[in-house]
Amino acid sequence: VILILAAPAIKYNAASSLLAKGRYEEAIEKFAELGTYSDSRSRIKECNYAWAEQLMEDGAYQEAAEKFSDLKNYEDSRDMAMECHYCWAEDLLEQGRFQEAIDKFTQLGNYSDSAARILDCHYAQAEALLREPKRREEMIRALNAMAVPDAGEKIYMTLRALMK
Repeated sequence: VILILAAPAIKYNAASSLLAKGRYEEAIEKFAELGTYSDSRSRIKECNYAWAEQLMEDGAYQEAAEKFSDLKNYEDSRDMAMECHYCWAEDLLEQGRFQEAIDKFTQLGNYSDSAARILDCHYAQAEALLREPKRREEMIRALNAMAVPDAGEKIYMTLRALMK
């Protein structure tokens, strides 16, 4: 009888141990098996939050953002989801995937310095295109997208002259 009564506590401790070791998926399964025992349901959210933090730390921004978003109002999960999207956009910019970075920063709206980073993406894109004269028209479009109508041609010619 004592063993039957102690079984949930043993499972709970095992699940807590799995969480502490970063074995989130297994911990979630164990806490879910416990149903309403103690604070098992809130511990599942804790596991998912810790898992999302680990994914973010590992640079898996898309997956981390999804996990944080799924948690809705748990802790600061909404803010963390936004931060993941921001880091994801920064990662895209760093990889030279300029249009994807622009799109991601645009989706973020007023979050942090997203508007300024959009401009940075356009500049980086123009700079990359400047190194490839065959892509002149694409560069002019990128420069014009910076809200300076018809300035692309003039900027392009000035930059080319400076590069010589």
